[in-house]
Amino acid sequence: MGKDNIYKVSSEGEIQIFLSEYQDWVFEEDRLKASSKLGDFETAIAVINKVAEVAKQMDHHPRIVNTYTQLEFSLCTHSAGDKVTSYDFALAKEISAIIASYK
Repeated sequence: MGKDNIYKVSSEGEIQIFLSEYQDWVFEEDRLKASSKLGDFETAIAVINKVAEVAKQMDHHPRIVNTYTQLEFSLCTHSAGDKVTSYDFALAKEISAIIASYK
């Protein structure tokens, strides 16, 4: 992904296209959000650790909330005024793939 469009705020149409392809995500309060229930606490922590590795590589920092086996993710790009950008779509896709690999 080129830096030219990393911080471009996504249009409502772009967000709707993403949501139609990744139905585990919703758009609320100017953020992409997803939640997932994992099999046990250890699996939830493993997912958090894997997401942290990917997020660090991308230099992007999601909000992650863990309650036992339940994980909640919230994404927006702070450098774009806390709006959703293509950067968030890229990380959301990675998070969805990670979660799928642990189910």
